[in-house]
Amino acid sequence: MRRPKPVQKPVKALPQIGDFIVRDAWDGKCGAHVAKKTGPRWDDYETMILCRTDHGAQALAAFMNVAKDLARNWHQIRDESPYKGTSPRLYVLETIAYAVQRATNGPRPEAFHEFLKRLDEERCEGCKPTPITCEAA
Repeated sequence: MRRPKPVQKPVKALPQIGDFIVRDAWDGKCGAHVAKKTGPRWDDYETMILCRTDHGAQALAAFMNVAKDLARNWHQIRDESPYKGTSPRLYVLETIAYAVQRATNGPRPEAFHEFLKRLDEERCEGCKPTPITCEAA
């Protein structure tokens, strides 16, 4: 009689630095939390989001990893911005945020042109010279 071959489980890849991982909760209030791996050791991570269940944390970490990979390969979505003289990468990041808003029916993110306007206003505030004051003797 032949023995059946043992079933091999697929090997799960170890998380790399920058990946979002699921860690067990340290308190009884939540099931798990999503963390960002910051170093090579097992305890090198930064807590990002607390989740009520482990399943929710797994799904959110997987979503965040896919979004991170999509943002890293932004040129696959679009390689030029429709707004003249602006960064195509920033435009693609805004497109990703808008797509998440549409998929979840959530709040609308700041529009790209509004973001650029705010960025320009903040930069102009920092570029203004400090006023010279004269003290009377």
